[in-house]
Amino acid sequence: MEHKFNLVGLSTLVINADTVDEARRSGTDIWTTARSEVSILLLAPEQLKSSEFGHLLNNKEFQLRVVAFAVDESHLLDTWGASFRPVFKQIGDVRMRLPQTPVLIALTATLRVGTHTSNVRDFLGLGDSYHLIRRSNARFDLQFLFRTMSSSPRSLKFPELDWVLESERRIIIFCTTISLGFRVMTYLWRRAYELRDRRKRIRMYNSLNWPSYNADTLELMHTDTSSRVTIATDTLSQGIDVANTDDVVLYGDIPTTSDMVLQRGGRIRDGKGRNSRVIVYLPSTAVETALKVLDDEGQQGRMGKDARTTIDPSIAYLILAKCKVDAVNKLYGNPIEEVPCGCSTCRVNPPVPKPEQCNCSGCIPEVIEKMTSAPSAKTKVKIPASKRVTKVMRRHASTRLTRFRVELWEDADECMDSMLPSEEFLPDTLVKSSYHTICHSKVILESYME
Repeated sequence: MEHKFNLVGLSTLVINADTVDEARRSGTDIWTTARSEVSILLLAPEQLKSSEFGHLLNNKEFQLRVVAFAVDESHLLDTWGASFRPVFKQIGDVRMRLPQTPVLIALTATLRVGTHTSNVRDFLGLGDSYHLIRRSNARFDLQFLFRTMSSSPRSLKFPELDWVLESERRIIIFCTTISLGFRVMTYLWRRAYELRDRRKRIRMYNSLNWPSYNADTLELMHTDTSSRVTIATDTLSQGIDVANTDDVVLYGDIPTTSDMVLQRGGRIRDGKGRNSRVIVYLPSTAVETALKVLDDEGQQGRMGKDARTTIDPSIAYLILAKCKVDAVNKLYGNPIEEVPCGCSTCRVNPPVPKPEQCNCSGCIPEVIEKMTSAPSAKTKVKIPASKRVTKVMRRHASTRLTRFRVELWEDADECMDSMLPSEEFLPDTLVKSSYHTICHSKVILESYME
């Protein structure tokens, strides 16, 4: 966002935990700069309760310069405000502390109708004196596909994702946890052992990475036009513009709300002419869970709040809906007939109009070829007793190979390979398949006899 403001000639200053710490280490007073030297102040919500920001609000020079107060991604006031980030409650109070109450603008692409809109209004302290402009958030340039996972989120193998390596597309895979993301990344990394520039084309983006690594990943996503797969967590789903993305995949548990599906799908900035898709992989129990959630929602007055499960009724409604696009229109109050936007951006690059036939997986079910497995019955080959591998030989070979792969891992480049487990250098499957050859090699046999 800072980059966009700078492009139109507005000087911008970002104040968050990282920039405050950086300014402190460099001996710079970031709050003095904020008082009089910039046009746009981008402030992290956590700074609203800091004593330094309190002093800034009391500064007369700063008070006279404030003309507008904007809240981006304002749906988070409802999603996170009540529990996860209570500091959000300070936003409305801050505005009221200024002597000349500035204009307040709240922006979001995913504000559901009803209580969700009311909750955001109350967080901002608006009462009934506000003007709501609700435009459609329907994305007719995207195809919404709901699929059933064939693997467990606890698994180490995810064959239903093999297509991402074969598709020659630029894909973001959102995983529900860093642990799942790491296992997905490791699985794809092993599958793509012949892929050129594998380190650039299969990457992770999460809060445990070094900031410089995440920054490099974002730069590649913006500038590299070759096929790639980025495995990310929710860190990448809010407020980050990601260019050159063809598909977005949600993988793991059931998304907690419909907002999560739309926000993550929104990382595809423009799907026109690219056949872009938002693919949601659901557990096999998703439909059953969704039915229970909506049943509990309908009987909440009689059954009480304890009957509710952990997912929001909005995602349950989206899972069960015949047409996913119609469900989105209903949840977000999208106008049926919308007057085209006349801004310069929309005139140059108008949004895709509603097609005659919806192509979501509810309206046009996907036909996905089932993965075929090798025949279970194997032809037994009779091996002479003198050439059979004994249990003792297996243990010895396993010990030697395990020790060897640890040595490989320790000798590897620490900067490039420290995140990889030692199993990446010599997988267990290869160790087991090599028993017979290893156990009958002259060197191993001599070592064993010693």
